[in-house]
Amino acid sequence: MITKRRGSNMRTLNKNNIVVVFLLLCGQFVSAQQVKAIVEAGVDGLQTIQIPQEFRMWIGNDIGRLRLYDVKDTEVGFVLKPDIQETTTFQPVPFDKTATDSTETFVIHNLAKERKQGYLFRIGNSAGSKDYVIEGSDDQKTWFGLVNNGKFTQLYSDDQTSVVKCSSFPLTDYRYIRVVLDNKNSAPVQILAIGEQVTKEVTQHYEPLQHVSFDRKEDNKNKETILAIRKNGRSPIDYIRFHIATPAHYHRQATLYTVRTETRKRKTHTYDQPLAYITLNNQQTNEFTIEDIAEDLFYIRINNEDNVPLTIDSLSFFQKPVTILADLKQGETYVLDADSSRTLPNYDLGKTAIDFTTDFPQATVQGIEKMATQPANEQKHNTGRLILFLGSIAGVLAIFYFGASLLKDMKKKSS
Repeated sequence: MITKRRGSNMRTLNKNNIVVVFLLLCGQFVSAQQVKAIVEAGVDGLQTIQIPQEFRMWIGNDIGRLRLYDVKDTEVGFVLKPDIQETTTFQPVPFDKTATDSTETFVIHNLAKERKQGYLFRIGNSAGSKDYVIEGSDDQKTWFGLVNNGKFTQLYSDDQTSVVKCSSFPLTDYRYIRVVLDNKNSAPVQILAIGEQVTKEVTQHYEPLQHVSFDRKEDNKNKETILAIRKNGRSPIDYIRFHIATPAHYHRQATLYTVRTETRKRKTHTYDQPLAYITLNNQQTNEFTIEDIAEDLFYIRINNEDNVPLTIDSLSFFQKPVTILADLKQGETYVLDADSSRTLPNYDLGKTAIDFTTDFPQATVQGIEKMATQPANEQKHNTGRLILFLGSIAGVLAIFYFGASLLKDMKKKSS
């Protein structure tokens, strides 16, 4: 009886040990903190944190893998600062104003005779509406009709003290545009400004990408030059610059592509997956904005046709910075880290109305510490890591199983 109870305890112990070892192995496998850094806040309030390239090689553009902690190890919320492509502003235009008992007249100057199709009126809140007429002239003596029965409506805002209304008219280039408001049948409204909506492109900033190399091979049979580009991990490439020395005149079509593997009916084959198409030309700078290439290995195929291959001195690679915005306290130190097993967090800051065109102060990132080795391409190596992981578990379980059986047999023989 004593032996049976011991055997039962042994089996229970073995089961518990197996579970513990399994959990430890799982924990080792899923724990994937790769890099961390110190963030120092220079002011109080919202400020930007530009993610270093040492982080980008692990996370690419996925900020969901990031976490920010204060000195008490409390998680600090953040939000992605979007890439501003263009800005839109209200730009006032000069005008003259006159008023009578029944009308109010605004003469807008367009002395450069630019082509116009309308203007914006900033109007103080009013519960009424306003009729208007628009005319054009080149000498302010003879006026020609553009809009005969215009009407401003819904002249109020629930959260602002004014509204902006558009007065449209047919395309014209008159030197003077006259807008006459009818005050005969309704009370006057307050015209605060007249202007235009001006949209400006924001200059895009790129930072040079480190640790990128390329090899060159000539395919004389197909009259092609093949460039193999290798980089570290998931760091995306957003911009490429070619430095071509000779010949003096050239015009070549090129394809950026990666090699994919596909299995069909138990047969595996590879194929070229195009990523982008570009044209190399001696009459341009040969700088190209491309679509977020995250592969750690991709290729550029240059079609030489019947021409000599290009002499390419070098290639330069760039990426758009990724910036997050966080509410920090001046003088405090924070820890930023990356873990590829994480998913996107849900912070209040992401639900707050923020004017991202604001010029926010920038926090300092320093003391970058790598916690793991250089990353491999996930698509390429996930299967191998999974097999290794499962194999490790199977090996440990086998050792425990056969060890327990052997120990049990020895106990029986000794009894």
